Amino acid sequence: MSDSAGQMGDVKLNVRARVIGNDEVAVLCRSFNVMTEALVTANETLERRVEARTQELAASHTQLEARNTELSRSNRDLAEFASVASHDLLEPPRKIQAVGGRLGVRYSGQLDERGQDYIRRMQHSATRMRTLIEDLLTFSRIQSQAQPFAEVDLNQTVQTVLSDFDLRLQATHGQIECDELPTIQADAFQMYQLFQNLIGNALKYAKDDVPPVIRITNLSDSQELVVQVKDNGIGFAAHHSDRIFGIFQRLH
Repeated sequence: MSDSAGQMGDVKLNVRARVIGNDEVAVLCRSFNVMTEALVTANETLERRVEARTQELAASHTQLEARNTELSRSNRDLAEFASVASHDLLEPPRKIQAVGGRLGVRYSGQLDERGQDYIRRMQHSATRMRTLIEDLLTFSRIQSQAQPFAEVDLNQTVQTVLSDFDLRLQATHGQIECDELPTIQADAFQMYQLFQNLIGNALKYAKDDVPPVIRITNLSDSQELVVQVKDNGIGFAAHHSDRIFGIFQRLH
């Protein structure tokens, strides 16, 4: 039995102890053999489960590859749609603006205040339509044209955005307070869009006669990367938080 136990220690489960006689040692040997048989059965069951699980994973991998292929095709279709839409959908509001502008210039002396107001409204609606279409196209490109992740220095990203808003900051006497930010793995253009929207909205929705102050804080730790953007603008009610980040949603 000692020799058999040693072989089991070497992960040999097909060993059995020799049973001699009917004394206590023989009883112990029989119990030992029962235990080894149970281990063999358990091992065979485990091997069958591992094999089944391996087959399931292989099938899941095949399904995942098929889904990735379908997703790639869908992204290509979306990119093609964005390319077509950028021309076809934007052309009507362009023409409305062009014709409206000509009407306003050519017939300004013949139109009363109401007629001129109609033209202004038409121009304003065409501008809103163009903005909406351009925003939808930008939204569609976020996933369909995402770039492979690379190192992005968020400090440089924020400085680029601030240079774009330089004139507006001067006009509003705005202040930007920014911590030292980390370098992350990301899509550089998407990070630029993110900070451009956050800072742009903070400047757009500032309080009347109150210079905007925007604070960018690095709250990251060893477990999580967190960057907080806070401003002193008009804000919005907390119960609107789900709506304000949804597409086609607008708040007063």
